[in-house]
Amino acid sequence: MRITGGRARGRRISTLKGLDIRPTTDKVREALFQILTSRHGVVWQDQQVLDLFAGSGALGLEALSRGAEKAVFVDSSSRALDCIRKNLGSGGFDSPGTLLRADLKKTRAAWNRLKCLAPFGIVFADPPYNMGLGQDVLAFCARFPVVEPGGMIVVEEFGRVELPDRVSGDACTLELVDQRRYGQTALFFYESSGSG
Repeated sequence: MRITGGRARGRRISTLKGLDIRPTTDKVREALFQILTSRHGVVWQDQQVLDLFAGSGALGLEALSRGAEKAVFVDSSSRALDCIRKNLGSGGFDSPGTLLRADLKKTRAAWNRLKCLAPFGIVFADPPYNMGLGQDVLAFCARFPVVEPGGMIVVEEFGRVELPDRVSGDACTLELVDQRRYGQTALFFYESSGSG
């Protein structure tokens, strides 16, 4: 795997081995960032990014390469966080990134730790497929002020999964503004549209 754009373009990304690891492919990642930039007008400079279920950190690293000011990487595995730390070091990024070990599959306390780091302009969520965690991310981000007004959430899920067109909460309403499918992978793009 390699970074597909920005100043670190072409640099290799170390990944973890194992059956439960499913990194976003270079092709899908490049398409995701082109959609955010070209279709949704995301400007990467000064952007604050949250990478949930980060794995190798490829999505947050890609954002840093394209000029994001800060990336917060969240994963339950210490091996994953070590891998991200290695990728940050070998990528030559100005930002060291913030790494947070939290198991978002098991406890609400882990979700609550994220509130202290918010708000973010972009949230990436690439949870294990078919566990309902994409829906959990949307519900959490609608309930608490995690995403800036006008900010985006991108959820990667199994290609046959359907997510709602709208999720409302106390903090904001999230509107599904784009959806793409690449083989077994589906990308859902949500925009935060003010208070819920």
